[in-house]
Amino acid sequence: MADRAKKLHLPWMAGSSLPVGYRDPDVTLPFGDKLQSSVAVGYSGLDVYGFHTLDVMQSILERRADFDGKNAATRNTPVEKGVSWVQSLPVSDLSRLINEAVIEPEVLDAALESSKTNRQAVLDTPPDDGAIFSIQYRDGLLAPVLMLAGKAQAISMAFKVQGGNQCGRKRSEISISASRSSA
Repeated sequence: MADRAKKLHLPWMAGSSLPVGYRDPDVTLPFGDKLQSSVAVGYSGLDVYGFHTLDVMQSILERRADFDGKNAATRNTPVEKGVSWVQSLPVSDLSRLINEAVIEPEVLDAALESSKTNRQAVLDTPPDDGAIFSIQYRDGLLAPVLMLAGKAQAISMAFKVQGGNQCGRKRSEISISASRSSA
């Protein structure tokens, strides 16, 4: 397909189209805001929708302060960028991660609500084929991704901005959902 697209001078995109697709609500992180925490939720299997969920999350996180490798305050002091480590855990560890404050409950609940997912249902009967990816960025942000096959109804992301309100909202969590297509 790639060779044919090149021969016909057609644009070619690799990766998910969800980062540039329909969002409900249509909210994104303003460039340069500092994040306190984030949680992404995906539905379906890891092989099918895992990369879509990661792409949606990354399209939001790359807008945060210092992502370009320069300190937002001075614009010239280098900061660490990239990923330090990634860990995969079973969804049955979700309760422990909440109790240990690895995942902020209010941010988790915003992401779950946006994906039409009930937290208690996930805790009571975690999906056998689900997973939690914990991604530790070098700038200190820990970004968990919950793949909840059979529980979540959409791909969503919620985040908390340091310092309070954003986009005219009363809460500092902002939830973004890329809904499942009917096709």
